[in-house]
Amino acid sequence: MAFSLEQLRRAISKAGFLAAAAMPAVEFSDWRQVVLSRPGYEDFPSLPSRADPRASLAGARSVIVAVWDYSTIPTPRSGRGKVARLYLSRSDPPEQGDHPAGRLMEQFFKSRGWKFTAALPRREAAVAAGLVQQRRNCLGYLPAGHSFVSLFAWAVDAEIEPGRLLRQDTGAVRATPLTGFVYPGARHDPCGGCRLCIDRCPTGALASPYVLDPCRCIDRNTWRAGESLPRSLRSDLGTRIYGCDVCQEVCPFNRRVLSAAPASAPPGEPDFDLARLATVGDEEYHAVWAKYFVYNPDRNDIRRNAVVAIGNAADPTSLPLLGNLLSDEVPVVRGHAAWALGRFATPAAKQALEAALARESEPAVREEIAAALDDCAERA
Repeated sequence: MAFSLEQLRRAISKAGFLAAAAMPAVEFSDWRQVVLSRPGYEDFPSLPSRADPRASLAGARSVIVAVWDYSTIPTPRSGRGKVARLYLSRSDPPEQGDHPAGRLMEQFFKSRGWKFTAALPRREAAVAAGLVQQRRNCLGYLPAGHSFVSLFAWAVDAEIEPGRLLRQDTGAVRATPLTGFVYPGARHDPCGGCRLCIDRCPTGALASPYVLDPCRCIDRNTWRAGESLPRSLRSDLGTRIYGCDVCQEVCPFNRRVLSAAPASAPPGEPDFDLARLATVGDEEYHAVWAKYFVYNPDRNDIRRNAVVAIGNAADPTSLPLLGNLLSDEVPVVRGHAAWALGRFATPAAKQALEAALARESEPAVREEIAAALDDCAERA
């Protein structure tokens, strides 16, 4: 006997999701083909295996999708333009059970004795369930609404009555049956002739409608762990140190929610000062910052990003800081500090780089310093 939608409704309501759905477990074969055809996805070889939830849970019978709306969550003012709203609102943890709402759902599954997996394509599942509509920037939008949502999805080994759950203005969650479910469903392009997200993408990661090159995406690049950022993309990052909202900010469908964004900020909000982040120690990082930079447990990845942002800000008062970072104990920080100094065509920057090159023994850092000296000469 199928588990009733009404019983699931109570769990969704308690967790605080805006909307949710239950549907049969299917293989998201169309999604796999799209992934394999996109540029840059060869760097993510395990991704296509997530298309079939039964690959990680042999007895998967149903998929549960849930939508978390973070558009009204107050976020630190000083982080805006540097960190994407998704991360400022702490709405996209690496593991869904790390989010308070996700934790409640997984506790619910365990209380029922259900086995579950989160290894499935969340956005594709949400589109298939009719909870969101995908637009040209590849993101999921609420029907006739905005894209500032985080998507959760699980496959479970229980048969659940197919249906949708939607939170009403009163706060109550209404359940409606989902009849005639098929995958893949019919799709259409809801954006008309609009190309704003494609044309405004800082790095050209949106190659064409619905085609994202993750190797060029700012969001994915700022996640890079323990390695250098591509030199060809650094200047396009601007002062963004984690994620990017450009394709959402320019979208006409997000204008209303952006204009209504909360003006208040959480009490005791941290100051997303670039110099502070470039020099943050391990204790402060884990006490203050790790909750925002959820995919980077190593503070040096964020320090690297902050150094690039400082170089792009081109504030001459940052020259002493960058000069000091040329002696940092972390090679990737030294290398990016050299790149940032190369943005300044000043005698002081050139002198600092030459001194650093004379003492540097790490080949990769020496290469960065030499390139930065070339940048200095070209700019001069």
